[in-house]
Amino acid sequence: MNGNCTCGVELVEGARFCHKCGRPVDGFEPLDAQAEEVPAVPVVVVSLPPLTAPPPPLPAPSIGFRNRDTIQAALLAAAITFLPASAIASLSGLLFFGGLLVNGLLGVLLYLRRSGRGMSTIEGARQGWISGLFFFAITSLMMILTMAFSDKGVGDVMRETAKAQGTLTPDVAKILDQPAFLAGVIVVAMVTVFVLFTSLASLGGMLGARLFGANANPSQQTGLKLS
Repeated sequence: MNGNCTCGVELVEGARFCHKCGRPVDGFEPLDAQAEEVPAVPVVVVSLPPLTAPPPPLPAPSIGFRNRDTIQAALLAAAITFLPASAIASLSGLLFFGGLLVNGLLGVLLYLRRSGRGMSTIEGARQGWISGLFFFAITSLMMILTMAFSDKGVGDVMRETAKAQGTLTPDVAKILDQPAFLAGVIVVAMVTVFVLFTSLASLGGMLGARLFGANANPSQQTGLKLS
């Protein structure tokens, strides 16, 4: 098929497009027009739930009476150290006070063994204080049981002590016969012993946390076998 293009150029026979302007030759459809129309494919939109960050890990339980590891470690430390400390109390008061320091330190070690986490110095003081509290409770219970099965009361013991020291005068004996005075003496003595026990045990707990609190499991780091 010969002829001229609209641009005036003579077309080459059999050409589909003008070699000058590129216009399709009459009677020829471009490929785009010849292509069959492809049916549209429906697009399915899937909605995904929004991505959420994983919940943060739960904080470690604080040292206190609501922490089961704290209570168990403190009670076990008090039970372990009570008998040795009571046995050496008759030998030297300093050794007994050293036993209270060991009580607080042992309470920290047992807690670290159970929980498997570190401990700050303040937490060590709390753990030691609770260990000292249980030590005081055991000591008080033993004293009450001893007095309950003894024929001597508090007044009799104080009279014997004053007589041995040579200070048992009639006025002192009269004072010792007053129940209100004896009750006041017992209260003051118990408060003093409580403060002394818990303070020394807190110092022991601070020492234990200082030495072993940075380790996740002090038994593995120090070779201690606490069961």
